[in-house]
Amino acid sequence: MLPDLVHFLVRYRVLGALAVLLLAISMGVLATGLSVDNSLEVWFVEDDPTLAAYQAFLEEYGSDELVVIAIHGSDDLFSPDRLERLARLTEVLEDIDGVARVHSLANTGTLLPGGDPRLVPAVDLPVGLDDQMRARAVVSIDGLASQLVGRDGTTLVVFAWMGATRDIDVERPRILDAIRSATLAELDLAEHASFGGVGVLHDALNRATIGEGSLFIGLSYLVIAVALLLITRRWLWTILALLVVTAADVVLLGLMSFLGHPVNMITIALPPVVMILGVANVVHMATDLDIAISHGRSSLSELEHTLAEVTVPCAFNALTTAVAFLSLTAASMAVTRDYGLFAAIGVGLAFVFSVAGMSALLPQAARLRRPALSSERLAGAAERIMVFSLRHRAAMLLTTLLVVFISAAGARRIVVDTYSIGFLPPDNVARLDATAIEQSAGAYFPMELTLRSDGEDWMDHEFLGTVAAVQAALEADATIGRTTTIADVLRDLDVGSTGVLVPRPWAPGGDEAVDRTVTLLEQTGNGDILEHMVADDGRTLRLTATTPAMSVRSFIQLAERSRATAQAASGGQAEVSLSGYLPLYSQIIENVVADQVKSFSLAFLMVFLVVSLALRSWRFALVAIPPNVVPVAILLGFMGFAGIRLDIATVTVAAVVLGVIVDDTVHILHRLRRELDTGVDLDTAMRAVARASGLAVISTSLVFAAGFFVISLAASDAVGRSGLLMSIAVLAALVTDLLLLPAFVSLLFARKHAGA
Repeated sequence: MLPDLVHFLVRYRVLGALAVLLLAISMGVLATGLSVDNSLEVWFVEDDPTLAAYQAFLEEYGSDELVVIAIHGSDDLFSPDRLERLARLTEVLEDIDGVARVHSLANTGTLLPGGDPRLVPAVDLPVGLDDQMRARAVVSIDGLASQLVGRDGTTLVVFAWMGATRDIDVERPRILDAIRSATLAELDLAEHASFGGVGVLHDALNRATIGEGSLFIGLSYLVIAVALLLITRRWLWTILALLVVTAADVVLLGLMSFLGHPVNMITIALPPVVMILGVANVVHMATDLDIAISHGRSSLSELEHTLAEVTVPCAFNALTTAVAFLSLTAASMAVTRDYGLFAAIGVGLAFVFSVAGMSALLPQAARLRRPALSSERLAGAAERIMVFSLRHRAAMLLTTLLVVFISAAGARRIVVDTYSIGFLPPDNVARLDATAIEQSAGAYFPMELTLRSDGEDWMDHEFLGTVAAVQAALEADATIGRTTTIADVLRDLDVGSTGVLVPRPWAPGGDEAVDRTVTLLEQTGNGDILEHMVADDGRTLRLTATTPAMSVRSFIQLAERSRATAQAASGGQAEVSLSGYLPLYSQIIENVVADQVKSFSLAFLMVFLVVSLALRSWRFALVAIPPNVVPVAILLGFMGFAGIRLDIATVTVAAVVLGVIVDDTVHILHRLRRELDTGVDLDTAMRAVARASGLAVISTSLVFAAGFFVISLAASDAVGRSGLLMSIAVLAALVTDLLLLPAFVSLLFARKHAGA
């Protein structure tokens, strides 16, 4: 079947090349519309209970996606100039499409004196002495307004909530750009602004993913091209390899755009993975053609026959790699499943385009000279190494056991955790801003809890007393900044109406005090705030606690500690539950572990099942296992000793590495089987394999290691780590294929092929 395909493509090579070109151009147009989405929702299936609970929370209370704007200055917070610009900024922010509500010192409500139940903004334009006095007064009572000024005494803080819309991930960049532009327009020369929040972090990750990902993947293309040219000394093969991988990547990205699948921290790795496979196919095909030419088999028909032969193991490789990637579709996270599916498609595209491109250039190949001297040297090196392994199998096997033992010790040190802000480079603006906000204004990431009364109404003064006890207990935790509930709103109204400063958290003295402040809230026309803080059942209150930026593991510990603290402080008078966005964040760590175990186990079984079927021998399949498992073990051991977490950026590494490195093993074993079938002894067969497949394995491994090393230089861990780990895995696979594979072959086949 494959020889027929090669014959067809050679015969209609011009049409085949045009078909690939037209497909790449048309899909390239679609690829320009590819979006980026690193929001936490993409890491969940649609009916995930944690995601469903979060969506229910949004429907109940509205959006919890908060943008924190810290305006740092050097003069008095309450100067007329600063307050006037703050008031103008607040009005502009409120008018931005996509911003649901804004809270700043300027629009903080304060009661008019004289018992008039009307709220007026603390600051109104034009700013006068009364506005300054009201602003100082609302801050002095240690109420909600105290969160709107930094603890450094020079920072003004503005909270802007985005609307809870289904297309927020698409609209977020536009909204954030509008918020930034509006803020910067109101700064004077002595001020600067910092922007923080979950949405700001996601936007920064999106920009870093595209910016650094595109830059370093492009650089890796360049490095691979140079390395490929230096090794093969063939412009023809170098240009063909680049055209093949570029066409495959463009078509794949266009397909993702057409199907509505955005790019994220995991799928940004698809182009370099497809690049590896496309280049590997071209190198293996080119190596066999060069060998045929050097042996005088340079006619078009002879080269066509050679190409048909080498296409068989390339097809096996494509199949085994696609199977490894398809194993990821069993993962719980949708983004991992998407990665597996599109990687498998990319494998198929790389194979088809490689065969089509090589078929189109076959007439030009017939006019090539003998292989370059560098290829001869690499082939000789491969032969010496593999024969050494063949003759010293005991030493190789003992060394392997030692390496596996050390790697296992390192793998035990791996920490399963995700720290999203840590994916950004240290000098990234979003990361610097997050630090600046925490230093000047305190913790600001919201941790949401709900308190459900065991009575019939949240307005019972005893229940609000319980809420105050819960707030006090939580704020006693040094990790938590401040808590906010509807009781804080009522307390501010009580202080404003009576003039008596009562401590917070507020525990009303009786139902009369509650009724009075709730009535006052409704009279002021601000009763709609209840929609964001009280559930429709009339019994459940929302409690928002601020926390610093932290990893998933740290948040899980804090959240569980906070829930237990709140439950204990409630004395059984309230049912406490974690809610909001951050529990969604913490669920990732469980998905990461489950997906890694599931994907690698399934990949291992499926890959070696396909290998055994492709090579038609359980012995060959058995030989293929150690040289491909050991590099994975080395990789995990390196992660443990280097302190690299198993997180959302590295979760697929083991299954992906297994799918990629098995290719070289299949090529070596496929050629070994052909050589042994001619009746030669194992030593002679291994020498022939080394000078052909061994040469290609060294060439591709060195090229890929160089390309991935370039990606590892990216400042963003989300991009750089994948390059570093893949580079290490490729080099480890090269060593095991050259030194370990012959030893295992000798163990199983030495007696059967002791002599010709």
